[in-house]
Amino acid sequence: MTDKGMYDGAAFRSAAAIGDSKAVGGNVYSVTIFANELSRDGMSVDLDGMDFSNYEKNPVVLYAHDHMGRTESGGLPIGRTLRLARTSAGEIRAEFEFLAGDAFAERVRNAWEQGFLRGASIGWRPVETRPSGRRVRAVRSELLEWSIVAVPADPDALRDVYLRVVRAMLSPPPDGSEAGESVIFDHREESPSPQP
Repeated sequence: MTDKGMYDGAAFRSAAAIGDSKAVGGNVYSVTIFANELSRDGMSVDLDGMDFSNYEKNPVVLYAHDHMGRTESGGLPIGRTLRLARTSAGEIRAEFEFLAGDAFAERVRNAWEQGFLRGASIGWRPVETRPSGRRVRAVRSELLEWSIVAVPADPDALRDVYLRVVRAMLSPPPDGSEAGESVIFDHREESPSPQP
C-alpha cells in the first residue's frame, strides 16, 4: 500500500554522524550527513529512492535546519556543499565549505573545528511512503538541505566512525574519493572559495 498524501509537503530531519568529520584542506571539510536510514523520529528513508537533483541546484549548508530566521544565522546558509557522494555502507558524505566573512558562520566553523559541534543532519521531504511494520518508510524522497547541528537524530551516529577515518587516512584512493563511494555530484572545481 502506498500513501502519497499523509506526509505530503512535510519536511523531516534525519541526522547522521557525530565526530565523522575531517578537514580536506583550507576551508573544505568532509562529513557524513546520513548514516542510518532509521531516525529517532521513527521514519525510515530508502536512500535508493532519494532525489538529489534539486539540492544540487542549490547546495546550501544550514545551521540547525534554519531557513526561516530562527537562529543567529537569520535563515541564511552558513556554507555550501561542493561534493556529495554515496558510500558502499549506505551513507551520504558531503564535502563543504563555510561561508567566509560572516560572523555567525565563523562562530559555527570555530565550534566545528574545535569539536564542540560534531553533528550533521539532513532535511528531506517524503514523496512516497509505505507502512513498514509499526513505522513508515519513505520509498521516494527529496533532499532539501543538510545542516550542522548540536544534537543529531541518528541513533547510530557513532558507529564505526573512527575505523573509517583511520582507514581513509592510511589508504586514500588515488582519485580523492573514499573507497566504495559513488559520486552524486562534484562542484569542487566549479566554485572556488573567495580568498580572505
